[in-house]
Amino acid sequence: INKIKNVTVIPFEFFLKFSDIFKCYYRILFNQNYRLNTVKFYGIDVSRVLEQEFNRKPLSLGHFLVYESTRNILKKYKFRKTFLTYENIAWENMFTSAFSKYNPECEVIGFQHTVIPQAAMGMFLGKEEVKYKPLPNKIITTGEETKKIIQKYSSLAGYNIVPGCALRFQWLHKRKLKKTRKKIKNILI
Repeated sequence: INKIKNVTVIPFEFFLKFSDIFKCYYRILFNQNYRLNTVKFYGIDVSRVLEQEFNRKPLSLGHFLVYESTRNILKKYKFRKTFLTYENIAWENMFTSAFSKYNPECEVIGFQHTVIPQAAMGMFLGKEEVKYKPLPNKIITTGEETKKIIQKYSSLAGYNIVPGCALRFQWLHKRKLKKTRKKIKNILI
């Protein structure tokens, strides 16, 4: 970011109000008791274990603030596309959820930017989870193999998953840009 010139970089906290912080803090303090319907895992009721885990490690203030900040940005600006990392973590869900509600015509593109071991449980969504989860409109993976892994072990078969490249490789910075693209004035990252 230090090397970027002639661009304004604004942190998301800029769009928060003090009242947003207090509202989110209140939600954490007074609305954290989760009650689940019966959840079975291999025929065993694990509802109580899940409830205790949710109550022990609730969403953080930072996750709630991402939603509020995004909501406030979208009250002022509308976007056609937005890009974000995609690892199925809480702040990404809050960001995507705010876009779904306040700028639904925007295409949200998630970039799954790393390898996916089978232990990365968050990347493998179940059938029920997919019904309720705020998902990007498209997920770009780091190659064809990563796409196959996500589709094989999750309920995202038929979902818009596109293989891409790994942006962390330095040789990509030496590639010449195509001149056919339109100039973009504002980018939300």
